[in-house]
Amino acid sequence: MPARMRLRPGDTVPSVAATTIHGKAVRVPDREARFVHLQFRRFAGCPVCNFHLRTLSVRSAEIAAQDIHEIVFFHSGRDEMLRYQAELPFDCVADRTKTFYRQFGVENGILGLPADFLVGPDGRPVVCHYGTHAYDNCPSRQRSAARCAVRWWRRPRGDATPRRGCRESSPRPRCRPARRG
Repeated sequence: MPARMRLRPGDTVPSVAATTIHGKAVRVPDREARFVHLQFRRFAGCPVCNFHLRTLSVRSAEIAAQDIHEIVFFHSGRDEMLRYQAELPFDCVADRTKTFYRQFGVENGILGLPADFLVGPDGRPVVCHYGTHAYDNCPSRQRSAARCAVRWWRRPRGDATPRRGCRESSPRPRCRPARRG
């Protein structure tokens, strides 16, 4: 299967139907959650990825309260992932063959690079982040853009009032929240 071009905010994401390392079925778009945060991490034993996820897991209640469903992909097998990710409060998916990585246009190198997508209820990403190195996780300013995008989607239709802390665009074009149409 050829590699897919990189997604941009407003594109339609490929449909995902996968099974977590704990046997739970997950789908994107998720009809039960308002938003889905897809994380594509490197390999299961990656110390950078695991530190990032452990740090993020402290905020899992806050993330869930915002109606965001976290799904984390690793290009490792299930057994290896159970050694490192079994205790995470997020849905973790083993993608040893990198099928989902290719569908989302995520770097396909030996170790891979991280990527993050915040997918809206319509199946379109409102934030896309493709890492350029192992430590390039979605930075705090992009998470702020994601929170801004969530507020944008939740406001009443026709309300064009900017929300406090929101900017029309991010300084980095690949992080810009998409407009709702």
